[in-house]
Amino acid sequence: MYDNIKLGDLISQIHPSTFEHLKIGIVTDAQKINFVVKWIWYDKYFFMEQEDSLFNELNREYLLTSTTIHRRNDELVLKILNSGSQYGMGKS
Repeated sequence: MYDNIKLGDLISQIHPSTFEHLKIGIVTDAQKINFVVKWIWYDKYFFMEQEDSLFNELNREYLLTSTTIHRRNDELVLKILNSGSQYGMGKS
């Protein structure tokens, strides 16, 4: 499903029904069966930061992490925002 995602790509996790960007990250490792995304941004409104400062702390700790994603994962909706490979960021 995500065979076209490569090292250095800027990708977004999309909400499946509203198609809004939930998180944005950079692919930091790309293997044949999976890839790793280091999340660098998240939608603060969607993840309820306006409700309490506790959400801010929890979101930074748990949302801005690295995530390994299997290329055949059909539960996530991901979109390539910018291909890092076109700038010589690496090959996978």
